[in-house]
Amino acid sequence: MKSLFKIMRNYVGTAVFITCMVLVLNFMLLAGLTLHYGTQSEAKGKISQIAREIQNSGDGYVLTDQGETLLNGYAWAFLLDAGGNVIWSYDTPEDFPERYTAADVAAFSKWYLDDYPVQCWKQGEKLLVVGEEKDSVWKHQMEFGMPFMKKIGSMFRTILLANGGLILLFCFFFGLHFYRSLRPLAAGIEDLAKEESIYLQEKGMTGELAEKLNQTSERLERQKAVIEARDTARTNWIAGVSHDIRTPLSMIMGYAEQLLSAENMDAEQKKQLGIIRDQGVKIKHLIEDLNLTSKLQYQMQPLRQEEFHPAKLMRQIVTSYYNNGLAGCYEIHFDAAGKVEPILITGDVSLLTRAFENLIGNSIRHNENGCTVDITMNTCTDGSGMGWLVTEMKDDGCGIPENVIQGLEEEQMGSGQQSGQIAGQPQTEKESVSRPHIMGLFVVKQIVLSHGGKFEIRAAKKGADIRVLLPLAAEKTAEKRTEQR
Repeated sequence: MKSLFKIMRNYVGTAVFITCMVLVLNFMLLAGLTLHYGTQSEAKGKISQIAREIQNSGDGYVLTDQGETLLNGYAWAFLLDAGGNVIWSYDTPEDFPERYTAADVAAFSKWYLDDYPVQCWKQGEKLLVVGEEKDSVWKHQMEFGMPFMKKIGSMFRTILLANGGLILLFCFFFGLHFYRSLRPLAAGIEDLAKEESIYLQEKGMTGELAEKLNQTSERLERQKAVIEARDTARTNWIAGVSHDIRTPLSMIMGYAEQLLSAENMDAEQKKQLGIIRDQGVKIKHLIEDLNLTSKLQYQMQPLRQEEFHPAKLMRQIVTSYYNNGLAGCYEIHFDAAGKVEPILITGDVSLLTRAFENLIGNSIRHNENGCTVDITMNTCTDGSGMGWLVTEMKDDGCGIPENVIQGLEEEQMGSGQQSGQIAGQPQTEKESVSRPHIMGLFVVKQIVLSHGGKFEIRAAKKGADIRVLLPLAAEKTAEKRTEQR
């Protein structure tokens, strides 16, 4: 919902800015028009030029040709001496008097003379009076008392604040209306992000957007149903194939084991039977990994959480390899930091055992000429203060193929090269060799991620270097448990 408040804030801010700019521009325009048309400075300058063009010829006053040109556009003109007598006139109406008193001059100088708008100019002791056409100029005199003029500043501020408040009120009202229209859309988008079905009212200014969101929701629901049906079919198919293969595979491995113990078999036949048995074991492990990765991918494998000592668990795993007859060309070394020994973490012991066995088994299976596996266990803290149990496994063998690393980074076992390996599509010899490799590592990665951990394949000059990080958020040491008791 924060995005809606941001939209509303920007909307109101923009509206206020535009309104203020419009008010300022209107005020400047009004002031400019008043100064331009209200002072009549241009007209005053023209009349002063006309007054200078009226000259005394000895027999009376005459207007020059330049003065007649300047008078073009005016209705009439006359010149008064100090006593108010008309000493020169130009196109004056016949009913105009030949003498004007001081009261007459005071009356028409700022207003009208017989409905003619009047402009006056004092030239020495004389007064030039020029009349414009009737109804050509509007004149009005404004007068204000000083108390009012003293208060006009505060009154202007009050009016401005009142107008600003009114503008803000309107902006807020329209912004709130816009916010209420967008709120259902925002809620619908949030529900879509949570993969929930929505239906919005298709009305108002956001009706078209609501319609599009409804259509998107329907399309996503259809796609979701198709994907769920496909995933269910895939899971059922894997489970069915695994079940169907298990019985004949057990028979093959059992008969192969019996024939290996028969005394009438020569060395070559026993070698071939040994290959059949070993490949049967590989197929069995592949089927188990395929089943497990399918369950983990669709969260069908519940974690059986329990507390355990990770260092103790790793020692048991390493010991089991030696007890089961580890070939002399292989060595497994395990070293745990002193602070790791008492640590207790919570997790699914069975799945984590499977993950660590897969990592060790990969090093053994893919290095037929032997290798040394070095396992270290320590703790670390990241930048956020989160504690981690770090298990690092290194070997000095052939390393991990690049295509396997790339497939793990993509985390898509059902596409590209990996899908061909699982589905049994044609493969090169290199791809065929890497098939159990990537399946085993992918299972390890899924198990680690399901525990909230991290799985890393690090660059190494020789062999493989893999790190498994498990969170220590729920860690407990034996000393802490004793204190709690």
